[in-house]
Amino acid sequence: ASYYQTFLAKYHDYEILFTGGSAGFQHSGPRHLFQIPLRAEHLLRGGEDLVSIYGGNVSFLYALLPRWILNVNGGVELRDYSDLQDRDSTYFSWGFLLKTGWDFLGLDPTLSVGMNSSRENADVDFYSNQGWELSAQTDLRPSKNLTLYARGQYRALRYDARETLAPETREDLIWGATA
Repeated sequence: ASYYQTFLAKYHDYEILFTGGSAGFQHSGPRHLFQIPLRAEHLLRGGEDLVSIYGGNVSFLYALLPRWILNVNGGVELRDYSDLQDRDSTYFSWGFLLKTGWDFLGLDPTLSVGMNSSRENADVDFYSNQGWELSAQTDLRPSKNLTLYARGQYRALRYDARETLAPETREDLIWGATA
């Protein structure tokens, strides 16, 4: 179960309330983990219903070698917007993550690289989009109480149609970095 809420002193219309829950099936073996969680989430903004999301994922984690792990996943979401019915959509995603680690001066560094693709089919074409994302992450553990990490991400989304007053079809290119 999850609960998240913001409280804004002067801007109550922008406060966010997010609730959700998930449950599912999991099977593990000596070198693999298989999961199918189902979830339901609800988002309110300023006390008004914004969107309900129902979805599920399939995830398969496999230890290729002692320090190499492959995670393959896919998911689907049904997004039901309260006021903006044209925005209702089905969202599909699939991808993989490859992670390795090694022993280096006791720092236990890891490196992960991944790629994901997505497709959102909305009731109106200028909300529908498809995209892909590349990511890389590394971390070091100089002590049992300290982890240093860095993550980089590049994401590209292209929408199916131009909005009525927009000069061109929307295309989002997103770079992100965390340390």
